[in-house]
Amino acid sequence: MQNPSTEWSTSDVPLGDRTDAWESVLSSSYREWQVPHRLPATFFAHVKQHDFAGAGIVETVCDPCMGQRTRGQVRHDDELYVGVQLTTAGRERFKIGDSGVEVVSGDVVVWTTDQAVEFEVLERLHKVTLMIPWSVMRERLPERKQPPTGGKIESRTGVGSLLAVHLLALSNEIATLDESVQGSVSRSTLELLDSLTELIL
Repeated sequence: MQNPSTEWSTSDVPLGDRTDAWESVLSSSYREWQVPHRLPATFFAHVKQHDFAGAGIVETVCDPCMGQRTRGQVRHDDELYVGVQLTTAGRERFKIGDSGVEVVSGDVVVWTTDQAVEFEVLERLHKVTLMIPWSVMRERLPERKQPPTGGKIESRTGVGSLLAVHLLALSNEIATLDESVQGSVSRSTLELLDSLTELIL
């Protein structure tokens, strides 16, 4: 059975509704977010979401924009998620808690939904994000007692490079990945991520 997916694009949204629509799509893809500034009429974004063994894979292309996940939104959220983002093109700046980080093509960044987060896309961005419920991660990695700390992973060499390659391959193949093998693939993905928590910069 092929993997179910949903797809969205600003091309299907009236110009005056794009800011609200983008905020809604961000919130359905990455938990609740705010878009603090109105977007220009030329703003383009395309999002494709895939179910993946209790988690989700989100492929996003978007023009420069800003978003924030406030402390109030964090407090109201009833489920903790871990986000693992691979940037494949463009440039983006994050503020995760009190720490700032900038990412470009090839970079991997980890963030958690129990922290206030801000982002600013500086040039057209293409990224792949694995959104994992902490409950799923804890179930499949019972030795792990805490979610990973947010930050940038060294992804140019070693195990970090393996994770980046794995995420890219996963995004390319998820649409054809049979549900019967998703559990084992998910475990491999989480074990790679688990081994990298010491490498967060």
